[in-house]
Amino acid sequence: DEVRARGAALGVDDPDAAVVSVAAGAESDLADVALAAGLAVPDGAGMLGRVHRRVRERLLGDLEAACRALSERVAAHRDLPAVLEWTEILAVRALAERAGALGGMSVRRLVFADVHGAICPLACRLWNERREHALGATLFRWLFEEAVAVGDMRLAEHERRNLQPSR
Repeated sequence: DEVRARGAALGVDDPDAAVVSVAAGAESDLADVALAAGLAVPDGAGMLGRVHRRVRERLLGDLEAACRALSERVAAHRDLPAVLEWTEILAVRALAERAGALGGMSVRRLVFADVHGAICPLACRLWNERREHALGATLFRWLFEEAVAVGDMRLAEHERRNLQPSR
């Protein structure tokens, strides 16, 4: 009632909508601060839970967009020089590590399928078609280690086979 009375005194037509708008702005600002500072926001009730979800959505959105762009480029056979391939891979890896660091193991597990789906085809292409074995093997090794770390034994076995010397 006090909010409505104060809103009416200030000429606000819909004080409830104004409160929702201010709260959403504060949540967005807090998510910005957490991401900029590299701070994990614990899940919780109320505003804390909503900030946590905003941070998680942004982390996942950024990583999904990077994986999608990489996958589309590889599928279209738009190759880059090895140093630029490495730069793009490092950017995807940094986003994945950030998501895992700020979102915890559940997020790390969640994003691994997308990361693997984007990087493994590139690693295979680098190895099989471009004969850039050092770069391909480095990617297979990282994918293997990440699969083990997140407990995805099916993909760990897949990458273990990719690392075999007879390959």
